[in-house]
Amino acid sequence: MTDVTVTNRRVDSSANEDLTTLARHGADAFGYKANLRIDRQLAQLLRLRVSQINNCTYCLNLHYEAARDAGVPRPVIDTLTAWWETDFHDDAARAALAYTEAITRVADATVADDFGVRHAALAEHFSQEEILEIIGIVINMNVWTRLKLAEGATPGARRAGDVVNPLTCQAAVRAASDQLAGQLSDAERGALEEHLGGCDSCSCLMDQLYSTIAILRSRPEVQVPHWLAAMVAHTGGGRAEALTAQLPHLYALANALDADAADDLVQETVTSALADPDADTTGAGLAGALTRLAVDRGPEVQSPAVPTPGSDPDADEPELFYPGFYADAPDAGAWVDQPVAWGEARVLGPEDDLVTTETYAAVDAALADLDPIDAGLVTLVDIEGASLNRAALELDLSSGEARERLARARFAVRAALDRHIRS
Repeated sequence: MTDVTVTNRRVDSSANEDLTTLARHGADAFGYKANLRIDRQLAQLLRLRVSQINNCTYCLNLHYEAARDAGVPRPVIDTLTAWWETDFHDDAARAALAYTEAITRVADATVADDFGVRHAALAEHFSQEEILEIIGIVINMNVWTRLKLAEGATPGARRAGDVVNPLTCQAAVRAASDQLAGQLSDAERGALEEHLGGCDSCSCLMDQLYSTIAILRSRPEVQVPHWLAAMVAHTGGGRAEALTAQLPHLYALANALDADAADDLVQETVTSALADPDADTTGAGLAGALTRLAVDRGPEVQSPAVPTPGSDPDADEPELFYPGFYADAPDAGAWVDQPVAWGEARVLGPEDDLVTTETYAAVDAALADLDPIDAGLVTLVDIEGASLNRAALELDLSSGEARERLARARFAVRAALDRHIRS
């Protein structure tokens, strides 16, 4: 969508925070970037079909592209408006598409009379959890299509010099972490890059986030205790080699979740996997088992509710991590205190062991102060280079919650580095 611009011809829903929050929560849980059980291509076909039925041009533009990105074959996309007249879909997909039509066309009396039959057909192919996901996908898309229709969101060709719905500094900062995690759409990324190109303060903050991640990744690796590696290596069998390869990943995650019990967490996770021939010994499976074990050990690793940046301007915690912005016109969304550039020499100096050691110490202290689940996200995504989707799966988080937590954690570490460098 980089060659398309969208103009809201009637209203801008972002002026009402409650309305925006309602729509965003649905997108985070069931949108095209969410982690779901059902097949990704099928989920995208359901979103696109709702867009077609409700004649939402904004959603059509977005979800045709998302369907292509999901790998849906072009003939399947091109014939979706008459899917029942094709042989592209198996019985499960046909049941899901029919159910989607029923929910979206619920005002149609002929559909309403047939709704029970369509639900029964869906239940023949999907579990209760999957059915609830399908319901969530369809309802979320019906919310978004109607919201964009109400806004009059109209796609058009981008022309030289177009400036449509420019980001405020506050919105750009909120999008910064998602950009680093690869979670922005082409249109969102383009808007952020356009803003960064014209705003020195936001560009400075973005550079600091990049530097923060670079420092995190350059820290010395956590060393797996020799006795633990030996224990796995001596078990024998074909699974020992696979488990040995996962030990550094597991140990780094265990240290983030509960450093005092890291040895016990990894040992118990590995022992359970070796004892159960049906255990999932993939990286994601072992990490998920370790996370559940850590959470079960006590309330000290339970995660508190995630504060939304700017949702409570009087709260101490969000202000500690996120920069401050003016809430009222004429400077709404503008910086209160602009960031100060760090300078390359002051961030890391490999030739200066003292500077490097002190910088790592500041980062370690910041990580230790994080909620364990937040520290786990930083460990997986920023230190080990895992995707946000994989990290969310391993830590049993929804996509939206993982994005919020990762942003909070990154800004916390960035704030600690800022205090260290400027002190």
